[in-house]
Amino acid sequence: MEVLIRQLRGQGRVDTKSESGALADKDKGGDKTELPTARKLQDARKKGDIPKGKEITPMLGTMAAVVLLMVASGYIGSRITGFAQTTVQTAATADFAEQLAGLGSEAALLFLSLSAIILFPLCAAAFFSEFLQTKGLIATEKLKPKPDNLNPVEGIKRIFGKQGLIELVKTLIKVIAIVAIVWFVAEDQINEVTGMLIPATDPLWREGAGMQAGTADAIHTYVVTLKILALVSAVFVLVAIGDAIWARKQFIKEMMMSRRDIKDEHKRDEGDPHIKGERRQLAQEWAQSGSVSQTADSNALLVNPTHLAIALAYDPDNAPIPVVLARGEGEIAAAMRDVAQSCGVPVVRHVPTARKLWARGEVGEMIPEDMFDAIAEVILWARKARSGEAPMECDLHREASQPEQLPPQLASAD
Repeated sequence: MEVLIRQLRGQGRVDTKSESGALADKDKGGDKTELPTARKLQDARKKGDIPKGKEITPMLGTMAAVVLLMVASGYIGSRITGFAQTTVQTAATADFAEQLAGLGSEAALLFLSLSAIILFPLCAAAFFSEFLQTKGLIATEKLKPKPDNLNPVEGIKRIFGKQGLIELVKTLIKVIAIVAIVWFVAEDQINEVTGMLIPATDPLWREGAGMQAGTADAIHTYVVTLKILALVSAVFVLVAIGDAIWARKQFIKEMMMSRRDIKDEHKRDEGDPHIKGERRQLAQEWAQSGSVSQTADSNALLVNPTHLAIALAYDPDNAPIPVVLARGEGEIAAAMRDVAQSCGVPVVRHVPTARKLWARGEVGEMIPEDMFDAIAEVILWARKARSGEAPMECDLHREASQPEQLPPQLASAD
């Protein structure tokens, strides 16, 4: 517990001769050990920097192709078969050369219409994939030309770097999987599939038997193709899931912050009038809705003694500084105190600290830097209360005048 209060106090003032000095040196060194704050993630999103898997679009495109093959293959096949029959019948007539131009126009229209039927779902799948990952984000920052994009050295680094190696591995996995699937599925069907390639000059084709055989082969090929696409889609789903997890992990790694970064961001936000206005509005909304319920998740409830209530949260594994989880006044403060008593949350009465934190602290934000010492005592006392070493309610302001209640190690931390 003594280490806890020294660490919290070490965030407020650097003492290189104490244990907290090591933490402060870490702040100065810029070691990025902390998860990114909501502010940094929001700023990165405005610039177009978001976790985005590159394999989701090919996955959805392949799945769209499977659905398209199941739904529209009959119509597409009938159109192609009809055109083929018309062409064969026309070729058998004497005026084939005169009708050749008309057949060419019909073939062009058929090609355009079938291309639209095929390409529209694939384009829609690609658009949906981008929208799903970006949530409709349009970042003009990404459209601006950057000198690094034209630098051949940087391009070579990207190709032969870690990311390039990962892309190569993903490509090899997909190619090997596709080749293996095609081989195992179609190995026994090669002779039957090639049976479709019956020359149009064969007498059986003219008599109709060849056409029936071709239709049977076409149906068989359809089933085999559908099976191949379904298996390829399954492989693409697995690759896309792995790629999305990797992209998210790499994005968080790039966004990691040092403790100094967090403190600097906190100072900048404190001086931004717009941010202050947003915080006040957010605090009012929380006071009306979530403050009472949030109290149950807090580490300690700071009161003044009944008019104000501030719920504090401290998780050293995720954030080095305590956070104002919720706050309320009047009836809401009374309700927060009732919830704290029923849920086993220690209640601390400290009038000066409660008033000061009410005036300067904001919901969802870290406590002000000059209040680290006072809040450290509150957090330490709350830990003792939870372990049964202290009562669940205490007037810390009154007990502060009794130095014998604080361990001698805490005095040396000053």
